[in-house]
Amino acid sequence: MSSSTPTPPSAVTPQTEMLALAAQLQAIAQATAQAQALLTNVVLANTAGIVPVPSFVAGDAITPEDLAASIPEDADQQFYWVVLRGREPGLYRTVHAANQQTHRVPGQCMARKTGRAEALAFYAANYPERVQKWVPVPAPVPAASASATDPSAIDTPIDALTEAGGGSGADVV
Repeated sequence: MSSSTPTPPSAVTPQTEMLALAAQLQAIAQATAQAQALLTNVVLANTAGIVPVPSFVAGDAITPEDLAASIPEDADQQFYWVVLRGREPGLYRTVHAANQQTHRVPGQCMARKTGRAEALAFYAANYPERVQKWVPVPAPVPAASASATDPSAIDTPIDALTEAGGGSGADVV
């Protein structure tokens, strides 16, 4: 049986391993902060000209008397679609035209009625409590700051991140 000689302890101690790990964690934290700043800058730069989807507020709707005067008698028209809450409340001859007035309107209200008289009576019965005209109001767009559009305003250059890791860029994970 041969005797085995013990191997000498390595030069790396748990203390030096902890210090190396702490340095790598610090480099990762700095790189993460750098990436978040860059992402914020890119988002702000790319969304500066985008208009947000508008919200809607109530406005004035047409009165039943004005509506009756604006809709002529049509003996061939079987159905009317009554829009109570939409972009332009009123009577419409096709469901497509009525849908254009209610698409993406919060709390939209539309009903199909047989004949002009029934449709006008339904509109008048709901006026003014439930009849509302909704108009888009654009949301305010925040102004971009100088640092959001200027990449040179970033504090830490990439070279400093690799140096903080204690060596080449391959050391930083």
